[in-house]
Amino acid sequence: MNDKDILMKELKDLKTSLEHEVRRVTKIIDHLTRENETKPPTEDGHIHMEISNEQDLFSLVKVQMQKKISKPSYETWFKGVFVSSDENGLMTLVAPNEFARDWLEERYGESIKSSLKDISGKDYEIRFIAK
Repeated sequence: MNDKDILMKELKDLKTSLEHEVRRVTKIIDHLTRENETKPPTEDGHIHMEISNEQDLFSLVKVQMQKKISKPSYETWFKGVFVSSDENGLMTLVAPNEFARDWLEERYGESIKSSLKDISGKDYEIRFIAK
């Protein structure tokens, strides 16, 4: 395989991943739109909703983080992060490596917890692990 073939494969994989993410975010937006039409915001001004899938919840957190930080910071620190589990209010987030895990925990942990509460209305503890 030459460099061009490798690049084309990576771009196709990226395209597939982005298409999947767009479908998932579209479903979340559709869900939010239906929720907003039937339920007024809560007294604190945040719209809390029941999201049964922790991946969807964390996708919404990532959308909020994109608004709060620069694009390069988001791409560096959040792009490869995903939820491993959510048990009894403890969400386990998987970072690509130990350095990213430590950076996320130190610099963004509180902001992630705040976003989780804003979206879901629930308090979460977060545990970061490396792949």
